[in-house]
Amino acid sequence: MGRKALLVGLNVYSYMDDESVSPALQNLKALKQVLHSDIGQFPEDAVETLINPDAQQIRQAIERLSSHCRPNDLRLFYFCGLGLIDLPTGGLYLTGYDTHPLNPMATAVSGDLLRGMLSASHCRQQITIFDARWAVVGADVSEALGSGHTNRLVAQLAGEYRAVLMAQNGFNSGWSRTAAGLSDYTHCLIEGVDSGLADLGADGFVSIADLHQYVEQSLDQLKSPVQAALYAPGRSADVQLFQLPQFKPEQEYRRSVEDYATQGQGNISEQGRQILIFLQQNLGIPGDVGQAIEADVLRPYRERQERLQHYEKIFAEAIQLENPPRKSMRRWLRHQQQTLGLTYEEVSQVEARLIAPNTLPFSRQPQRLEPPRIEPPGVKVAPMESDRTGTVG
Repeated sequence: MGRKALLVGLNVYSYMDDESVSPALQNLKALKQVLHSDIGQFPEDAVETLINPDAQQIRQAIERLSSHCRPNDLRLFYFCGLGLIDLPTGGLYLTGYDTHPLNPMATAVSGDLLRGMLSASHCRQQITIFDARWAVVGADVSEALGSGHTNRLVAQLAGEYRAVLMAQNGFNSGWSRTAAGLSDYTHCLIEGVDSGLADLGADGFVSIADLHQYVEQSLDQLKSPVQAALYAPGRSADVQLFQLPQFKPEQEYRRSVEDYATQGQGNISEQGRQILIFLQQNLGIPGDVGQAIEADVLRPYRERQERLQHYEKIFAEAIQLENPPRKSMRRWLRHQQQTLGLTYEEVSQVEARLIAPNTLPFSRQPQRLEPPRIEPPGVKVAPMESDRTGTVG
């Protein structure tokens, strides 16, 4: 069975100047990683990622995804961005970088085109995932909410071999995001696959129905305003998206150590320690093996802490000579930061501990004057990010 995916994410549009909090780029990066994992089993060259593409690039990519398929192949299309509902024409559109919301028929990707391309494909296992916000063209938002146009139009994209999973956000609402910067919906989806917990039937497989149910439950536990929807006529909900690898005690213990180490930023809490001891005993992990796994997981954290301590030492020496550091000293310090592989935030925290607040203006993020925001008439859209990054494979 050939597995192929197309991931499309947009966080900026040509008609917008202001930055946004769209999670599209973070979503695509995390989703691509899990698709390439042992659970996802998508080959490296089988996942196409488009970041801020124009509408024509999206159309061409959908055609590549749906063509040259065999019946047993699996195709996955994921879209994170802005969707448009054109009430006067009854149309649904996916936007590209060059889309103008007042002219979606000419500048966006229509739902009819997407449905037509997928219908023409010989592939009998097709999954479409929308983690999008929707804007209304040509009508008041209350009218659109009352009409339920979005659900009906999205449902039309589903078919005998085509299931559609969808995040239901309020019209013109902002993104609800996790601490990691992912949208709530995609975070729950990735968590279910990566942890294997979406295998609700404990049969070693994650079906579309399993994944939807897991996401639905997880969103409820998060108390997220986002809801999950599934459109899967016939037996399309039974399609097995992922097969879990064979259970390996040492691998599971490592995943647990990584989880608690990440939660504590390299420090395992007392509660986490007790849980790991319990797991180690019940998984049958020998003590020396458990210690070796833990040391291997914590090594990057320890090495990073050592680099931070080294930067703290050289910064303390620098401000003894020149306080505040001038340009030549500052350039040298930035070179040391780069050499040590430290982030701006990390070195700023180190510097703040050694020098009085407000002494060094360089330790603050530069402020940017926001241009006045002008929304096109007839459309209400939350802000979106401004840096367009192009296409990556």
